[in-house]
Amino acid sequence: MKIGFGLVTYNRQDFFKESISHVTKDIADHIVVVNDGTPYDSSVYPDFVHLIQHETNKCVGVSKNDALKYLMEKGCDHLFLMEDDIILKDPTVIQKYIKLAELTGIHHYNFGFHGPANLKNGKPNPKFIINGYSEDVNLALNHHCVGAFAYFSRDIIETVGYMDERYNNCWEHPDHTYRIIKERLHPPFWFFTDLADSYKYLGEIKSSEEDSTIRGQASWRNNIAEGRKYFGAKHGIDILSIKQERLESVIRFVKNIRPSKEQ
Repeated sequence: MKIGFGLVTYNRQDFFKESISHVTKDIADHIVVVNDGTPYDSSVYPDFVHLIQHETNKCVGVSKNDALKYLMEKGCDHLFLMEDDIILKDPTVIQKYIKLAELTGIHHYNFGFHGPANLKNGKPNPKFIINGYSEDVNLALNHHCVGAFAYFSRDIIETVGYMDERYNNCWEHPDHTYRIIKERLHPPFWFFTDLADSYKYLGEIKSSEEDSTIRGQASWRNNIAEGRKYFGAKHGIDILSIKQERLESVIRFVKNIRPSKEQ
């Protein structure tokens, strides 16, 4: 079993230094950094990472695909992607996501508590928790798909492929997860899977939302609108109009996808 870990960054050397400082050599067999912006000083890169430096800005979807492709080429079975404003508070989270995938049969997860999307009164607010897998690993379902930290098995990438690079710094993660859902390898839309209590193991760098180099661009809102339009043309449905299934049917789906003890 090989583990791959990719970190993508863009024009935030200070954020990157903080984020990479929590990444140690022993968390994965292969660790890659994709810099999609101005090159950083060479001293900020640990000697155990492989660096992919883009000559020009290509967007986050391309950057994440470059990381995934590198890790796939290295034969990794479990692949993690992280953006430069996430920190590993506890590196055992890597093994916990892998264990959750093995116990549930669900091989794609998104850390749901980056930014405000899945918070209520400033605190993590998962939609539903499914317990009973193990003492230390259980499944959370969140309403919003947040892509700053994600897990994929090799089988998921081989089945669904990489992210759609026609999105410009938005919607690439919901689109990719939607494609996984259409293959019936993930619960229905609006029930996005995560490790229960993932916020205990993963965190975000303070002010990362306010200091976002992508969200701060004037063109970002236009990208949001154009990406939503493209999703609709591609899938035949407006992403914000996707029907929300009843919780009972979602739980049945999760129980049915769960591997048997013999597996």
